[in-house]
Amino acid sequence: MGGGAEASGDGSVAVEGDIRQSNVYANSIIHNHPPAAAPAYSPRHQLPSDLPDFTGRETEVKNLIDALDRNDGGAAAVSAIRGMGGIGKTTLAVHAARRLLHRYPDAQILVNLQGHSEAPSLTPVEAMAHVVRAFHPELKAEDDPQRMEAIYRSVLAGQRALIILDNAADTAQVESLVPPPPCGLIVTARESIPLHGAVPLKLGLLPRGESVALLRSAARPARATEEEWDRIAALCDDLPLALRVAGSFLAHAEDCSAADYIADLTDARNRLDHLTVSGTRGDVGTVLAHSARRLAEGDPALAALWQCLSVFPADFDRPAAAAVWEINEEKDAVESLRALLERALLLYDGDTKRYRLHDLMRPLARNVFEGVFNKDPTPGSSQRIEQKRNNFILYYMDSLDIANRKILEGRRQALTSINFYLEENTNISNVRIFIEENRNIYNISQNSDKKLILEMLLLKFNLSYLNRCMIIYTIAHIADSYEYWRSKGEHLLYNWSVLTELGSRKNSVDYYEDALIVARKIGDRRIEGLSLSNLGKSYAAMDEMQQAVDYHRQALTIAREAEDRHAEGINLISLSNIYFSMNENQSVIETISQLLDIARETGDRAMEGSILSTLGLVYARLKNMHQAISHHEQALFIARERKNYHEEYILLGTLGVSYKILGNIKKAIRRLEQALALPEATDSPQSNHYKTILKTLKKNAPRI
Repeated sequence: MGGGAEASGDGSVAVEGDIRQSNVYANSIIHNHPPAAAPAYSPRHQLPSDLPDFTGRETEVKNLIDALDRNDGGAAAVSAIRGMGGIGKTTLAVHAARRLLHRYPDAQILVNLQGHSEAPSLTPVEAMAHVVRAFHPELKAEDDPQRMEAIYRSVLAGQRALIILDNAADTAQVESLVPPPPCGLIVTARESIPLHGAVPLKLGLLPRGESVALLRSAARPARATEEEWDRIAALCDDLPLALRVAGSFLAHAEDCSAADYIADLTDARNRLDHLTVSGTRGDVGTVLAHSARRLAEGDPALAALWQCLSVFPADFDRPAAAAVWEINEEKDAVESLRALLERALLLYDGDTKRYRLHDLMRPLARNVFEGVFNKDPTPGSSQRIEQKRNNFILYYMDSLDIANRKILEGRRQALTSINFYLEENTNISNVRIFIEENRNIYNISQNSDKKLILEMLLLKFNLSYLNRCMIIYTIAHIADSYEYWRSKGEHLLYNWSVLTELGSRKNSVDYYEDALIVARKIGDRRIEGLSLSNLGKSYAAMDEMQQAVDYHRQALTIAREAEDRHAEGINLISLSNIYFSMNENQSVIETISQLLDIARETGDRAMEGSILSTLGLVYARLKNMHQAISHHEQALFIARERKNYHEEYILLGTLGVSYKILGNIKKAIRRLEQALALPEATDSPQSNHYKTILKTLKKNAPRI
C-alpha cells in the first residue's frame, strides 16, 4: 500500500512520512504531499505502513514477536492483544507484523472485524470470506458456516501466512478463525479473548516519558515548554490515540499555543470536545464511546455499576467500590470489578491493588445510558449518581475516623493510617471540596445524626493536615528504618503558615520540636536545619525573640555546612528582622552585611538594593548620616537600573531628608525635586510632607 498508511482498528492512528507534511487521521488513509507512486497491489499482502514515529513498547513488541516467531510445533502461533480503545493495539500488531515478514512471507492479511464501531460486526463467515478472497478473489462465500470453515482451513493449509483479526468483539467471533499451522494469528480486542494456546498480551498506558516523546513527535513543528508537554500528556492520561490527536491539533492550529490548548483541555467535562481530528473516526470520544455503548446495550446492570464508579476522582480499592455500590462484603464486589476490567473499562495497578477509571472515560461512564435510556435498569442516572456520591462521602468520612483512632495503637496500625492518608489524599480532598461548595444545598438523608456528621466533616478535613503530621511524628519515634524515613522526609515538615493557620503557634512549635528530635535521631541535617529555621519563625511570631535567635543561628550553621546559600539567606533575613525589632543595630548591620555578600555573589540586584536600603535605615537610626546616605545612594542607583519607580521615589525622599539633616541644602533640594517629579508622588501620603520641607529649604537657601 504505497503513499499512505491504513489504520484499521478503532483507536488506531496512521501516519506516514514526514509528519510535518502529513495529516493525522484515525482509522483512515493518509497521503503525503506529493504522494509516492503506488507499487503493484497484491491482495495477499495487506499490511499498512508502519508508523515512522512508533514510540516505546519495547517489551510488548518483543513478547509479541517471541510468541509468533517460532516453528508451528503442531499448532498455529497465536497472540491476543487486548486493551482499552485508543491504546494502540492495531499499531502494535502492524509494527510487530512488519518484523515477522521473514516468518510469514506468503501472506499478511488484516481483517477489521468491526467489534467496536458504528458498522455491524463481521460474522465469522464474512471474516473467513475476506481471507479466502485474498487467495482466490473469484471464490464465492458460502452461507453454511461449516462449509466456509472447511474452505478457510483448506486455503490456508501449508501457507506461511499471518492473519491479523483486528477489533474483535468477543471470543465467539474469532474462535473458529484460528488458522492451521504454519500460519500465525494476531487478535486485537478491547475485551479478553481466551483462545486455546494463545499468548495473551495486555496493553497499558504509556509511561509518561514515552507519552511526551509521542506527543512531541506528533506535534511537530509546534513548540512548547517541557512543563507544557508534560501537562498535555497528563491531560490525555497517557492514551496514545489522545496524544496523537492532541499533537496533530497543535501541529496544524496556528492560532492556538500549547498554553491555550492546556486551558481548553483542563475542564474534564469538555475535554473530549478538544480531542478530535477530521472525521468521526478520529474523535477520541467516539472511539471510547463504542465500549460504553456496547456495555449499556449488552449488560445494563453492569453499566449502572460502572456509572457509579464515576464518583471517584482518583484511584480506589475494593472496599471503597463495595461501599459506593452498597455491597456489604468486599468479595462480592470483585466479580463486577473483574468484569469491567475484562472489558477494558477499568485500569488496575497490580502493585497497589487499586482500580481507576481512565480520565477520558469518566465522563462517558457518567453518561453511559445517554442515547439508550430504555436500557437503564433503574431509570434516573442523576439520582443514582447523587446517591452513590453520598456513599462515597460517608465511606471516606468513616475511614478517616478509623485512621485517626489507629494512630496511637502501635506501629502496624499507625503505618496503615499513614498509607491511607497518602493513597486517598485526592479522594479525601474531593469530598471536602464538594461539601464546601454544596454546604447549603447538600442533604445526605433525613437522618439527623448523619446531618450532624456532615457538619463536623468540614472541621475534620481541615484538621487532617495536622492529623497527618501527628501520624508521621508518632511513626518517627517507633520506626527503626533509616531508609524508610529518608523516603518520607518531605512529609516531616509542613509549611509554617499552614500549621499556624490551622492551629495555634504553640502547637506548631510542638510539631517542629518533634520533627527536630526525629531529624537528629536519623541524622538528617537538612531536615534538622528546616526544623530549626521553622522553630525560629514560630518563636519570633510569639515575640520570644532570644529563643528565635538561638534557633536561627543553629539553622544558619547547618546551612553553611551544606553550602546552601538559599537556606543561609533565609536565616540571615529572619535574624536581621529580629535584631531590627530588638533595636540591636550593630547585629543588624553585621547580619545584613553577610546577606549583601550573598546577593552580590548570586547577582541578585533586587535583593542587593533592598539590603542597601535597609542598611541605610539602620545607619540613620545610629545617626551616622554619611553611611546612611552612602548606602541609600547605592540603592537608588540599583532602583533606577531596574526601573523600580516606587523604590526610587522612596529613596529620593529619604535622601532629601538625610541631606537636610546633614546640612547639604543643595543636594537636599535636588533629591526632593526629583522625588516629587515622579508619577509615584501623586498618590503618596508623603508628598505633602516633602513639599513642605522643599518650600522651607528654598525659602531659607539664600541665607545659607
